Amino acid sequence: MKKILFSPVGTTDPIANCYDGPLLHICRFYKPDIVYLFLSKEISEFNKKDNRYVYCLEKLMEKTNHSFNIKLIQRNELINVHEFNYFYEEFSTLLHNIKNENLDSQILLNVSSGTPAMQSALYSLAVLGEFKLVAIQVATPENKHNPRRDKIEDYDAELYWETNLDNLENSVNRCKELVEHAALAKFTEKIIIKYIDSYDYVAANVAAESIRDFLDKNVLSLLKISRKRIQLDTSDVEKLTKSLNYDILPVKSNDKIKIFEYLLWMQMKFKRKDYSDFIKGLTPIFFEILKYFIKTKCQLRIDDYLDSEFKWNKSKLTQNKILYDSLNREFGNNFKFGLVYATHFVKIIKNDLYNKDFNFKDLAIEFEKIIEKIRNPVAHNILPVTEDWIKSKSGYTMDEIWSKLKKLSIAAGLPSDNNCWNSYDTINEKIKSLLQI
Repeated sequence: MKKILFSPVGTTDPIANCYDGPLLHICRFYKPDIVYLFLSKEISEFNKKDNRYVYCLEKLMEKTNHSFNIKLIQRNELINVHEFNYFYEEFSTLLHNIKNENLDSQILLNVSSGTPAMQSALYSLAVLGEFKLVAIQVATPENKHNPRRDKIEDYDAELYWETNLDNLENSVNRCKELVEHAALAKFTEKIIIKYIDSYDYVAANVAAESIRDFLDKNVLSLLKISRKRIQLDTSDVEKLTKSLNYDILPVKSNDKIKIFEYLLWMQMKFKRKDYSDFIKGLTPIFFEILKYFIKTKCQLRIDDYLDSEFKWNKSKLTQNKILYDSLNREFGNNFKFGLVYATHFVKIIKNDLYNKDFNFKDLAIEFEKIIEKIRNPVAHNILPVTEDWIKSKSGYTMDEIWSKLKKLSIAAGLPSDNNCWNSYDTINEKIKSLLQI
């Protein structure tokens, strides 16, 4: 990974009291690929006079046999060097530009050079930054404040370099990284956990992208997969999980996967108390569960009697006299061909010729009545869908309705294992374990 150093330049740079100043010392031990030097009016004038900063950096390149690019950011008008707010905004803009120009690079900050305002601004950005910044402090050789230096205007860069004790073998590394992880990233991590606990993977993705530099790459991958999954895009989920050593979908059978993933979607709506969406989802899931039961338990392939628009094909249906007569009789000898509805499947399941599972039949009949009482008012009206309203209309609490739907699903032959039903919580725990900012 490419390393980039952003450094204000101060009066102890590049060399002071026979030792590296902070700028030179960081370059010596971190060996950056690019160095950005921020120069105030005073420092720019020194540089123009004797080229001390570039000279010593170039000598360091020769000594360490490591080359890097030096880029000067000169603010020749900058006199008020103690205004924190100015430097916070200025450095923030510069660092964002550097980040955008050098993607996938590590950005190092020298928080020991420059004025206290410059140092504080950089440290604050490292702590509160949206992307990862490594703040580096350099101790003095004596581990105390720098001694006063006089006549820094008269600077013999060549002499200072030749008498620099840090050029000796086994010189001590006085650099220390102050910020391992940014406070803003830690706070955002807690927000991500709250989002995934409520199964809001879209919001979790947005939050994670804002601090992607701080995250394990698998966090972003799993959040993306979870977002695709909650959108019921199982095809994309399967493609994305091939690159991860982690099994996402608990059901692999083509006949079951669509139904079971929709059931898990319904379960999340139930847990989040999104009752309006839950009730609207009852019709399609009830339809698919009944169709699956008829295919697997009644040994009757409904698709064989339908056309491409999910309508009954009159010609095909009438060829199966038992099936047609059963439906026609249930509808008072006036069966209407056309769109297929769940109520048609309920009629088939009630026929003992096709179904001997009386428990499932009773569950299906009961559940059909629940849907009839609450689905249409919610689907066609704007109204508050509360637990009290649901209980008053259906006679059942939401807990009871969810329990009945789950029993119906399991009775139809869908998974009963709690590990399958808890698969979203399992992946949430996996994501949390990778969030270690």
